[in-house]
Amino acid sequence: MKKLTKIISLSVIWVILSTIIWSCVKDKSNYDYNEINEVEIEGIEESYSAVMLDTLKITPVLTRTLEQREDDLEYYWILYNPTQTYNNADTLAKTRNLDVLVNTVPGSYKITYRVKDKTTGVAYRKEFAIVVTSELQRGYLVLSELNGNADVTFISEAGKVYESIYKNINKEEAGTNPVAIRYMYQAPLDYVAVLCNDQRGGVFLSSLSFKKMFEYKEFFYEEPQVIKPQAMEITEGYGTVSDYQVFGSQMFIFNNNRLHMRDNNYNVTVDGVSTRVETKFYTDFPGDYDISPVTFRSVVFYDNNHKCFMYVANFATPSLSVSAPVSGGIFDPANVGLELVWGKVTKSPRYNSYCNSIFKDDQGNYYYLRFDMYKKNALVPLKKTSIPSDFKVKNANCFTANTIEDYIYFGHGSKVYIFDCTLNQEREVYDFGAGKTVDNIRWHEAVIKSRVMHVCISDASGSGKTGSVYEMNVANDGVLSIKNAYTNICGKVVSTHWKN
Repeated sequence: MKKLTKIISLSVIWVILSTIIWSCVKDKSNYDYNEINEVEIEGIEESYSAVMLDTLKITPVLTRTLEQREDDLEYYWILYNPTQTYNNADTLAKTRNLDVLVNTVPGSYKITYRVKDKTTGVAYRKEFAIVVTSELQRGYLVLSELNGNADVTFISEAGKVYESIYKNINKEEAGTNPVAIRYMYQAPLDYVAVLCNDQRGGVFLSSLSFKKMFEYKEFFYEEPQVIKPQAMEITEGYGTVSDYQVFGSQMFIFNNNRLHMRDNNYNVTVDGVSTRVETKFYTDFPGDYDISPVTFRSVVFYDNNHKCFMYVANFATPSLSVSAPVSGGIFDPANVGLELVWGKVTKSPRYNSYCNSIFKDDQGNYYYLRFDMYKKNALVPLKKTSIPSDFKVKNANCFTANTIEDYIYFGHGSKVYIFDCTLNQEREVYDFGAGKTVDNIRWHEAVIKSRVMHVCISDASGSGKTGSVYEMNVANDGVLSIKNAYTNICGKVVSTHWKN
């Protein structure tokens, strides 16, 4: 009992001593709190809508709680992905106000406006929703040469012009020495192929956003030794419209007068899940040939070396075969003896397979040939006519065809002419005037009911956007009249195509 009392007494003494010691230590803590100059963000709506490639402008109202100043602030506009999980964030701008070109793929997003006080490190934010839509679905693709570079322009179906669309979105040039532009559909992706005769060969773009997906050379299983793209085609199956609507067909690339094929995309099952496999182009078809980049719906090809028609007999074991010979006929598809200048399925392509074409011989004589390619392995010659030596079609620099009448349209100088395949006559249908040159013409099966043709011209005023695009009404007799004009929107046009 005495021991316990002694312990308690010692504890009491220690508590008393501790209290005395701590009471002698001066409290130097500062309990005065300084108010910070907070930021209040107003003037931003809860939601916005924007059109891709339009400018989005937002001007916030910033109010400070103590002193109205902004030199100590920094700003961020951050876009988050459609799932709103805050992954894959994209910084749109680091400016007080938002003034940017919308190049985000259409969809629903969140944007956070973040204002940070650099002095205190405190950040303030305002989050809002944005829906991005697009007018880039249907319209007219234009590839031109502008100041030495390949330039892509898009004219929407509503008539809105997007100049230099590739450069504006991708912040780079598409290439040099532009060759061709082509819209291609092969599930699950739509492509816009921009072919250039340069080191990388061009680029492939998303049809939805015009953002670069990959370069030309990357679209081959084995890169060609010579990069020289000439054309890109697909075996087209026509639906309610044509010229762009295709269903799971083989693609072809013409590179350095050699033909490359790409299989259909296909599905494989991975861990019980069906997965789409994106195929690439194979090495060129074997054989001694000099394939023309002019094709007849990518079903029938022409060899300018042996001057004969060819076709792919078996897609499983790719090889080019010569069309069956026709002895004693109008001409022999297996030995035409002429060089192909231009040709196309031109007469009612939805219902038959007649083709109108222009050839020439080694002496510079021109001929009109007509044939039926319903059986690709056995073409049926229908007509061969010598074109008079004084006809301007011999000096044409661009061609297209009317899919209703048997007309071949061509450009020569400032004028558009018709070659009448039935009457073997030619006549002028439009003149753009002195100093103008018709660079490209295209009749669109995709808008056949509207009977519309596009004509692209340029002038000799020098470098810069000297190219213009005219949407032309086509009368029953083939005569043209201007429906819409888009002047000085590009360089000299080398290729065009409709995009859906």
